[in-house]
Amino acid sequence: MTILHFAVKELSLGTLLLGIGACHATQAWQPLHQPSQHLPDLSASHGAPRHIHVDKHSAGIGYTERDNKWDAKLDANHQVNPSLNVDYGTLLTGRLGAGMALSHSNNQTEVLVNGVYAYKHNVHLHLSGGQLWASGDESGGAVKQSNLLLGARKVWHRDRLFSDVGLATFSVEAGGGTATPSRLPDLGMASGGGNVETGGGRLDGYSLQLGLRPEPGSRIELQRDFGHFTHQVNRAMRNEATTASNRISYSRQLENCARLHTGVQNNADSERVDLGVAMRNWHLNVSHAQTDAGNADTTFHIGYSIPLAGKQQQPVGCKRPPEGPTAIEPIVSAAVRRPAQLPQAPLVRPAPETAAP
Repeated sequence: MTILHFAVKELSLGTLLLGIGACHATQAWQPLHQPSQHLPDLSASHGAPRHIHVDKHSAGIGYTERDNKWDAKLDANHQVNPSLNVDYGTLLTGRLGAGMALSHSNNQTEVLVNGVYAYKHNVHLHLSGGQLWASGDESGGAVKQSNLLLGARKVWHRDRLFSDVGLATFSVEAGGGTATPSRLPDLGMASGGGNVETGGGRLDGYSLQLGLRPEPGSRIELQRDFGHFTHQVNRAMRNEATTASNRISYSRQLENCARLHTGVQNNADSERVDLGVAMRNWHLNVSHAQTDAGNADTTFHIGYSIPLAGKQQQPVGCKRPPEGPTAIEPIVSAAVRRPAQLPQAPLVRPAPETAAP
């Protein structure tokens, strides 16, 4: 199956504001040759939200400063199960930051607390802990899941071959009533088995990431994720599965004001290849994914960015380093970021209703 997307970024908000202004105009309509000059600067007032997002399926508001950051977003893209996400982070001292992330939907709630400590100016230690609750239904009980992650990250000077390295170890434990094993998150392997009376599941693993800068304007990133999943079938039996995923990506800043990036990712049962080119306000991305079962998807994404701020910004593709971290992440931003290694769904889910014998 081939999917074609065409995206015009940052245009929906401008179109909405221009439409509202046209409804209240007292003079004849005149074409706006430079729409960005007629839009208000939402960040000009001190203490006002720094960014507002409104479109057909979602709405968000947020505020970002050096020592304080918060965001709230309501996503109704999936009308059957809309979600609410609230993030808050603050700088407690010059080296210590704390943050909280809350997500809620019709059948699931998660609270995650982060702590970030700057051991040195280029070394950060990250501690995350949280709880996830998934509601039950007529066929199974609720699931309660605990998450814990400890990570460290270091970034070197731009002139070094090694640009950055990150290591994280994590543990996730879920318990509940009647349940069916869930797919291992981001590891690409199912735990197998049918509906069972279970005490839950446990996932222990680590993630290693290494960034290289072979020459100015280029970046190579290597990442390996490993996990060991244990599913308690009953008091006497349990299932175990071990799996891993690997990813390598390369990005390059070209002399003609263009950026090239490509990547390959594989796990136990699938493989994905990405290729993208960006130049000034344009970008083109092609992705191809294939599973061992023979299923394949190819996706094309074409985008054009139109700046709507009070002044013209520098073109997206010019004089910018390749995608990826080139400096240590600000403490407040790291305190509200959800670690990618932690699963966003329960390791075990309420079992589907079965017919009576």
